Amino acid sequence: MCSNPPLTKQLQVEIEYQLSQPPSQAGRRLKTVRELARIIGTSHFTVYRSLLDLVERGVLTRKPGSGIYVRKVPSSVSPPPPGNGASLLKSESIFAEDPPQTRKRAKVEAARLLIDLWWETRAPSKSAQLLQRGIIDQAREQGHRLRLRKLNVESNGAPSHAVPTPGCDGNIVLVNVAEAVHRIIPANRPPTVYLWVGNASPDYQPLVEIDMDSALERAVCLLAREGHERIAILGWSSEKSRMQRVYDRTLQELGQGYRRAEYSDLVEENDVAAVRRLFSGADAPQALYVTDDIKTHHILPVLRSLGREPGRNLAMITHANYGSPLPAGIEWSRLEFDPYSVGRLAMQSLVRDIESSGDDLLSFSHRAAWRPGKTHFRTDP
Repeated sequence: MCSNPPLTKQLQVEIEYQLSQPPSQAGRRLKTVRELARIIGTSHFTVYRSLLDLVERGVLTRKPGSGIYVRKVPSSVSPPPPGNGASLLKSESIFAEDPPQTRKRAKVEAARLLIDLWWETRAPSKSAQLLQRGIIDQAREQGHRLRLRKLNVESNGAPSHAVPTPGCDGNIVLVNVAEAVHRIIPANRPPTVYLWVGNASPDYQPLVEIDMDSALERAVCLLAREGHERIAILGWSSEKSRMQRVYDRTLQELGQGYRRAEYSDLVEENDVAAVRRLFSGADAPQALYVTDDIKTHHILPVLRSLGREPGRNLAMITHANYGSPLPAGIEWSRLEFDPYSVGRLAMQSLVRDIESSGDDLLSFSHRAAWRPGKTHFRTDP
């Protein structure tokens, strides 16, 4: 006879099932560990362990001094299996009561807001360029003004000489520069929405993010589902530690022991060298996930020089921004992001926050759309 799962696992399943049910609860704050422990009738440590695992998996996020929030909504979660008694949560809500209103409700339906957009001075990625264009176009359509505030964030995190300017109604902050921004603008800063493009810790709320971690996990799972056993990844060197954790965890959950990953920047010769290392030796991968459409352009010629053709003797998935052309002549299997729409959403979110005086906060996780082509198969053995 099967025994009941441990309380920590049972609680995780119940929480994830609640979060997967409509309407979306992204951005909401959970009750405290003490309150949840009282509902369940268990120790604080059991609840803490359950929540910590969900934080590590990216479902929840901790905001120091504020609480634990829903980072992204799980999808396709099965209902908890029937047990020997009532559910742990006893049908009570896991969410904290809405905090009291702290700002006077604004009347901005016809107002022209002044928004500061905090960005990096270094050359932006294609995703960051599209994000910024979406913000600019949405602000223009809504009749609001934007000031682009670029920060020169060095390795020590020191901000540039930018100073706050009076009269700002709100901020949109790229998470890469968030710590530097917090050294510049006061603690009682105007309403702020953060943008995450998959390369920084999403500890800020409200948050509008492009979820690169989810894309990596889904790509590996899709390749495994097709029966490929040796699945490798080619990622960004700047994100090596984060991507490696997601890659290792996903393969472990799939029960696969093969590990082969290379990381490089977007310099073509470095991408080429990384691919040559991946395919050296007898245990070369059967399948490959490439985390950027630019890398895909860089590495296709060298793959062919090594006798590897995506969709024939190599299964391959790439990710690409909406509208970005991939190498012609191939029906690419890809995970497709739309950063432009995410930028527009960030601007809409900030205006809603200002209009509602903080009652209508939005956190949103943008997951890539799966566009199956023919390259995630292998036709040759």
